[in-house]
Amino acid sequence: DIEAYRDKLEPLRAEYNDLRDGIEIMSGQLDNQITQAKFRDISTFGFHEDYWGYRDRGELLALYKDGTTRIVGSNEKGGFDNKTLADTSKGLCRVGIMQTEERVSVPKSLVQELITNRDRSKPITNNLSNFIDQQTKVHEVTRNRGRSR
Repeated sequence: DIEAYRDKLEPLRAEYNDLRDGIEIMSGQLDNQITQAKFRDISTFGFHEDYWGYRDRGELLALYKDGTTRIVGSNEKGGFDNKTLADTSKGLCRVGIMQTEERVSVPKSLVQELITNRDRSKPITNNLSNFIDQQTKVHEVTRNRGRSR
């Protein structure tokens, strides 16, 4: 009896997983990827760039893998604060600044056109690929969920 019930519940488990994935995408995963993409790592700063000025203005940040940020302070020797030094050495965060990127609003129909008509033989950036995958997943989940009601 239990095995028969388990088989009946399997489609619900699949639907639940799809909905969970859609919610994760819509609620934060995409935001984290956008945050990570806007971040400019200190290793990319030019020799002439004054990153201490960013720190003094409170703009130098430690960006963690989950998207959380913390303002980088100073230690007793004038370098990065001790928590930042420890976390970067463990690979938990990167140090840099947030770059402002111009945002545009794109109609859903154009995003869908991009997703459907892109030339799959040509490489695209990871950010665009992730965006397309996430939009496709959200579209599938909302379409499937709308049909079941």
